[in-house]
Amino acid sequence: MIKVTIGKREFSLAFTMDALDRIEGVIPDFDLAKISQYAKRSGFMVDILYAMAQQGELLEGRKLDVDRAWFGSHIPASPKKIAEIQVAVFNAMTDAMKMESETEETGEVDVVLEEIKKKETREN
Repeated sequence: MIKVTIGKREFSLAFTMDALDRIEGVIPDFDLAKISQYAKRSGFMVDILYAMAQQGELLEGRKLDVDRAWFGSHIPASPKKIAEIQVAVFNAMTDAMKMESETEETGEVDVVLEEIKKKETREN
């Protein structure tokens, strides 16, 4: 589980289907293959963070007791903190995709993950 500290509190992050559903609901014309680009925009980053924190805390047996506005108001607009949160969000996504790719050994292939990997490689 990926952890991030915001407002002197630690939150667990998880990229799950419910997190994805929430993200799709708040980002217009959402495209999973472009999720890393959304996480680079401040408002969308907070939306993604909030969705992942809800799921991470749930998986840890806790209910998230803050809302999206709390996250937005407790994250300073400093490049260092923004980068730290972006890394945590990307790591949570990567962890979720690693779990999916573990099934590749049995012959299953995550087509969406492969597409994201291709786009990430082209962008860098």
